[in-house]
Amino acid sequence: MLVASVVSEITFIDHPNFIFIFIISFIIYINICILYLYKTLRNYYEKLEKTTTQKIVFESELKFFKQLKDSQSKLYSMKHDLKNQYIVLMGMLSQGDTAGAEKYLQNSIQKIEHIDYFFTNNYVLNYLLNEKKAIAESHGITLNVKSFLPEKINLDTDIFAVVLGNLIDNSLNAVLRLSNSEEKEISLLIKQFDNNLLIEISNVFDPMELKTRKNRQFEGIGIKNVKRIVEEHGGIYNQWIQDHQYIVSILLLHVYDKEDEE
Repeated sequence: MLVASVVSEITFIDHPNFIFIFIISFIIYINICILYLYKTLRNYYEKLEKTTTQKIVFESELKFFKQLKDSQSKLYSMKHDLKNQYIVLMGMLSQGDTAGAEKYLQNSIQKIEHIDYFFTNNYVLNYLLNEKKAIAESHGITLNVKSFLPEKINLDTDIFAVVLGNLIDNSLNAVLRLSNSEEKEISLLIKQFDNNLLIEISNVFDPMELKTRKNRQFEGIGIKNVKRIVEEHGGIYNQWIQDHQYIVSILLLHVYDKEDEE
């Protein structure tokens, strides 16, 4: 601009308005460049944020399916053990040792770690809920699950499992930080109505955590990323506090087609 001013004084002395027009044009050009740069940077950071979220979701899914694989390995191991146990029982019964067979069965029953509960016809989600319930019980936490999930839903099971699993994990972590063991309870509701699906989870929490909650939103998948996943799939996310309970409610729209019933 300085060079243009000097040149204009020398070359365009008979056109005093030219330098003014030139400066205005230059300023407009600079602003266009700034806007373009801003748009480019915004698109870059949006892609970066989306990629980060997808990576976190993938890691969560990978962890979940690794647990599922480990569970299947345990089932195969139990099947092998049962076969050997049946052989032992047959040997005892063939010798008429009914008392020994009965005692052997009682010892086998006591070795069962936990009972699997039935929550839904979806075996992936049913496994997930059983695993989370077992983890809660191992820490002295009561996880009450009320599931009214339809057999067919128009929603990716993997995404559903990731969101549901992380919601439960967030509640488990909050309850584990409580000092009062009598309040260690989590309630989970999964309910279908019309063609929508409601997921609601609640737990008692420490009110002092309201001041430090921002720092914990980045642990694991975090509430922020759960919100994003729900929004990307046409859902509605709400959270509030009521009677010392921290409540999270997710409404997933159009996930159940009534025509599937017919």
